Amino acid sequence: CGMDVPPEAGVFSDPRVRATPSAAPLINSVAERGMSLLELITLARALDARCEGLHATSVDVAGLRAALSASLQKQGEGMGIVIANYHMTQIGQPPFKGHFSPIVAFNCSSDRVLILDTWPHTESSWVPIPVLYRAMLDIDKDSGLSRGLVFAAPQGSRARPQRI
Repeated sequence: CGMDVPPEAGVFSDPRVRATPSAAPLINSVAERGMSLLELITLARALDARCEGLHATSVDVAGLRAALSASLQKQGEGMGIVIANYHMTQIGQPPFKGHFSPIVAFNCSSDRVLILDTWPHTESSWVPIPVLYRAMLDIDKDSGLSRGLVFAAPQGSRARPQRI
């Protein structure tokens, strides 16, 4: 699951990433195998984002729903973002593996979240919370941990990412 973008491009050329001991090794490994939930958090923190992670195995469906609802309410106030790490095939997207995309809305009556997919060949979709939860329970083969969520906000914002 490599990237189409060369590692010297974009975020990997940022001097903050290159100067952060825990983030610098990601430059080569991400291009070869993709990124784990913890590696995304490391990278975001190297770019001065305040963020926390939630592995799916640490909550049940109700806990996931509560965390998403609380965070997306703050997002609606312009405070922070929620990024899902999930197995694409398990939510009905083209056969692929692990993936990251932002979650931008939660519809309580249908119990679904809106994932604005970042993969150019996959459309954004409303995904039932239990389906997303199962897709996040998938174990990342490189980290040995389940997938999950990242709650992030820029430094200096009033947002307080969900503490996990």
